[in-house]
Parts: sequence; structure tokens; C-alpha cells
Amino acid sequence: MALHQFLRLLQWLRRVLLQDGALLYSDYPNCPLFRFPPFSTLVFRTFAANSKAAITHAEEAARHAFQNIPHHLVQSLRGIITTAQLEQDKAREEHSQSLAEVREQCSQVKGLVEMLVTSKGSRCRKGKSCRSFSIST
Repeated sequence: MALHQFLRLLQWLRRVLLQDGALLYSDYPNCPLFRFPPFSTLVFRTFAANSKAAITHAEEAARHAFQNIPHHLVQSLRGIITTAQLEQDKAREEHSQSLAEVREQCSQVKGLVEMLVTSKGSRCRKGKSCRSFSIST
């Protein structure tokens, strides 16, 4: 197991050495180290040229993104707030409609109860037994 981990470490170090060497080659192409393989091959020199361009592009993109973060952040927050407000307005409208429906149903129930009480009241006056029933508004 230790040998396996050691070989993985060597592979990782090889990758790091080649990547760092590519960047150093771009800045110091006349360094004596770059006369020896694998640094002297055309593949390595092409990799070094492409690496420098890719890193420069990535750094410029990151710099540009960091400069625009406050503007993007403000726009994102405005979008979030607007969405939340629209959802709240929609929910408020739905609740208002539900409340109006409940009030209408209560009014209908109240009317039915009043009719029932009134009809019982007329029966009570005719001599039938009745219980007292009152409705408060």
C-alpha cells in the first residue's frame, strides 16, 4: 500500500514539475534546464506556449469578473427582491379572494340560520314547543 501511494506521489510531482516548468520556460527560455528532455521536446514547448496563453486568459477573465461583482451582485439581489415581491403580491391576492369567499359563505350561513330561527319562531307562536335561539352579528 505504501508503494502504491509513493507511486501516486511521484506521478503528481511529475505533473506539477511539468506544469511549473512550462510557466518557467515562458519566462526563462534560455535556462540550462530546458536543454534536457522532456523539457527540450517540441511537445513541451508547445504545451508551455499554450499554458502561458491559457493562464493569461484565465487571469484576465477572473480579474474582469471580480471587477463586475458588485454590479452583478446588485442586479441579482434586485431580481431576487422583485421575485419575492411578486410572489407576495400573488399570495396576498389569493388570500384576499379566499377571505371574500369565506365571508360570502358566512353571510349565506347566517341568512339560512336566520330563516331557520324565523320559521321556528312562527311555529312557536302557533303553540309548538321551541327552544330559545339567538343570532349575534
